[in-house]
Amino acid sequence: MRTILRFSFFTFIAVQLLAAVTQSHAGGGTVALLGQLPLRNGGFSDVWGYVDASTGREYALVGTRVGTEGFFIVDVTSPQSPTQISQANFSIGFDVKVYDHYAYTVTGSAGSGGAVIDLTNVFLPIRVPIGLDSSHNIFIDDRGFLYLAGAGGQRDLRIYDLNPNPENPGAPIWIDGIGNDHDVSVVDTILYDFHGPNGTRIYGVSNPASPVLLGVISDSSIVFHHSGYPTGDGRYLFICDELAKHPTADVTVWNIENPASPFKVAEIADSSATVHNLYIVGDFAYVSYYTAGFSVYDVSDPTQPVLADSFDTSALSGEGFSGAFGVYPFAPSANIYVSDIDNGLFVFSFTPDVVAVTFVAFDAAYREGGVRLSWAIGRADGLEGFNIYRSPRAGSGYRQLNPALIEAAAAAYDDPSVEPGETYWYRLGAVDRDGEFLSVPRRVTIPERSLTLWQNSPNPFNPATSITYELPVPAHVRLTVYNALGQRVRLLVDRFEPAGTRTTTWNGRDDNGRGVSSGVYFYRVEVDGVNRTRRMVFLK
Repeated sequence: MRTILRFSFFTFIAVQLLAAVTQSHAGGGTVALLGQLPLRNGGFSDVWGYVDASTGREYALVGTRVGTEGFFIVDVTSPQSPTQISQANFSIGFDVKVYDHYAYTVTGSAGSGGAVIDLTNVFLPIRVPIGLDSSHNIFIDDRGFLYLAGAGGQRDLRIYDLNPNPENPGAPIWIDGIGNDHDVSVVDTILYDFHGPNGTRIYGVSNPASPVLLGVISDSSIVFHHSGYPTGDGRYLFICDELAKHPTADVTVWNIENPASPFKVAEIADSSATVHNLYIVGDFAYVSYYTAGFSVYDVSDPTQPVLADSFDTSALSGEGFSGAFGVYPFAPSANIYVSDIDNGLFVFSFTPDVVAVTFVAFDAAYREGGVRLSWAIGRADGLEGFNIYRSPRAGSGYRQLNPALIEAAAAAYDDPSVEPGETYWYRLGAVDRDGEFLSVPRRVTIPERSLTLWQNSPNPFNPATSITYELPVPAHVRLTVYNALGQRVRLLVDRFEPAGTRTTTWNGRDDNGRGVSSGVYFYRVEVDGVNRTRRMVFLK
């Protein structure tokens, strides 16, 4: 594949800048094929990843566009020998995403609904009774909100809350009402809505029930705003144009530091292939590029993306919709899954050309009690340890959090010193004999102080388990246990309580003192119209 990079400068200046970057920047890397599974003949669509929390095994969920074949579940823990272990047969599995131990999938058509699949036993996936509204694409954010793009007859964007009960998304909490929606990505509390012929809309979704429109990207040179993803610091957005024909750019890069006034800073164009999906992890964009296959771009400078390496998964060529369809670069192992329409599943590794330290992953996420920072290092010659830096704003003002160098074997750090409602930027510094290498920033917004319900412990349990919740203010509290059918099993708490943390115990008995059967149960705490729900398992 021959890729042409075009920037928002005069052509001669752009070529000189690219040459300088190629000489001074890492800019490259190696894509290696680890394994391939043909599955069956053709008709594959998107791919997503799933990790079984009880075993740590990694799985690729490969969707289909055929009949009632749903999606394939492939064990990729040993990437050299990917193995199909089961198949969720129900309907077309055009797009699939995962939350907790459930897979949510849609058919890609506005005329037929989707499904929720319980992956508790990956060898025997079970479809739950409640389905999903019809839609084209699906996304689920880290907070448990589900976004259906191209939903219903009008192809709207619809948002659902999975927190009350992940098996039943219920009615949408918001509908955009615009129509012709195609795909979405949600990172932190920013929603990037790729609206086909109607441009890209950027929303703030701190409250997903009431999104705030921050800006719109509209460019006559983009034929179809198909999909995309932001850089880790949230300053740039990459937009894929699935209907672009050369010389129109396949991918455009936008500065969105002020989303109300976005402007284009770079383009990527290929004369002989069509782009499909793109995700960004760290300094690299991972792209499924149809007949050109799997491509990786170095985007450490988003205004000058550099092709690092590629692997052609298809013998086909030309602009069109065959070849690499989906890409998933978020696996804990750092392996990348690519689905090819005709050739099934591919598992790749990517190793950047870096002098001493390779940041495979650096993630910052709010957890109960603070921010959990986690990372993975691919190559670390002479690594001495790590530093964590935090700033209240993007670009400057970073201060070191750790009083002493974090040991080289560490892979996580907790920052409890955060305030509700504040936004922080984090960077990881890897220290070796040559100095300190800094990661790209990661942004985290801390939720406003609210009702908190923790996971019960132990879980699974027998004969009893502890349930802990925190009240931000004094209030009347109801804590109830329900079975998988939504029927009340036990009322544990029904009283007024002061603010603070409370713990109660459930002994596996119902309101009449009878022992319950083994299975999945849900516990819900309700305070002043606000509720939180979690899942637990009772085993005999």
